[in-house]
Amino acid sequence: MDNKDLNNKIDSTEEQNTSTSLNEEASETTQAPVQEETPKLAEQPQTEVTPVINIPESNEKKEEVKSQNQTLNTNADFSSIFGVASEEKPVEENKPVKEVPKEELAPEVKVTEQPNPEKQPAKFNKDLFNNEEKILYEIKPEKEGNPLVVVFFFIFLVVFIIFLPSIVKVANFKSNTGGNTPTTKQEEESDIYELGSTAVRVKLDNLEFNNFVKISDNDELYINFTLTNTASQPYMFDKKYYITLYDEETIVGYALIHSYDIVSAYGSYEAQVVVNENTYRRANHFKVEEIVPSRYPNKVTTEVDGDYNVLTCTHLNDEMKYYFNNSSLVKITETYKETLEGNKNYSTDKENYRNLSEKYKQIDHFNSTFVETNTDFTMLNDIDLKDIPDKTLTDLKVYRYFRYSEQLNNIAFEIEAQGYTCR
Repeated sequence: MDNKDLNNKIDSTEEQNTSTSLNEEASETTQAPVQEETPKLAEQPQTEVTPVINIPESNEKKEEVKSQNQTLNTNADFSSIFGVASEEKPVEENKPVKEVPKEELAPEVKVTEQPNPEKQPAKFNKDLFNNEEKILYEIKPEKEGNPLVVVFFFIFLVVFIIFLPSIVKVANFKSNTGGNTPTTKQEEESDIYELGSTAVRVKLDNLEFNNFVKISDNDELYINFTLTNTASQPYMFDKKYYITLYDEETIVGYALIHSYDIVSAYGSYEAQVVVNENTYRRANHFKVEEIVPSRYPNKVTTEVDGDYNVLTCTHLNDEMKYYFNNSSLVKITETYKETLEGNKNYSTDKENYRNLSEKYKQIDHFNSTFVETNTDFTMLNDIDLKDIPDKTLTDLKVYRYFRYSEQLNNIAFEIEAQGYTCR
């Protein structure tokens, strides 16, 4: 129904209805949805009632509310609702209005919100899989592998196991050398060989060493070997090489390879180094290497003589005493003594040491004394190193005589590598 029809309907209603009929119709309309009995309006005093306009809250209630609105007082102004100008004068604001009893008001229409199917949680049908089998996941059998791949894998595994020691050795060497690629010299220096094997050949610099064997001669114990210069020019021993001796994997001693002589081009000769009894008895493997003084272990002395700390080293018939001032060598004393009893070479050794003492007497600041008895002989040497040139000591070609100011650690390590025992 449009606005025009509604206005016509309202006008016709004004001519036909009275205030009494309006109250009766409002009472009937209000009581329609309620099943209870309400008091009759006739008993209430007739007063002007403010109409209640029901606004439809949804399309379903539109017709119901429309029928209710048709029974309302025609004096109501519907212009604010339907946008149509009302012909009636507005009610004065100060006019008192008597409220309609609560029982006579139209009941509030409650609209139940319809549930949104999209927001409802999905219901699980318990009977969905009760009577029907479903395949959830199918495990397919693995395909057979290529037999060639298996064969190659086992070949690789066998080769890896065979070369595993070499791989570990290279890895350890790289970790010790900072990851640098090892040279041929470094590889040879890192090898440990069985002592007594004549097939072993070790090369350091322009020198080649082979035929390492143990030799015992007249109470002296040696490691003998063959030394060859492989270069076309003479070789001078400007470095100190050592034979490091092992009892399996335990180091039991060192032997100094050093010579004041020059090895001719492509020349070779039989060399030997002295070792002490403990090293000789236990050694069964060896390694040839250069050991620089920075690698020498620290040595501490406990013997004191006046203002000097004293390192005493002995080997068979010889006793060496080294005197230090703040760990720097100052002087040396040597006492060499042999007895006649049981010594097959006594006479020869006596003459040799007598001549050697006479030679030492010719050196300034080198005091030597030879003492002989019926049963023994003794050579006493007292060397004041401060006033003896280094070249003079070098020309003597005696490894146990060290230059002035030599450090305690160097002397202790090198003299022990000549078979001496120091304390």
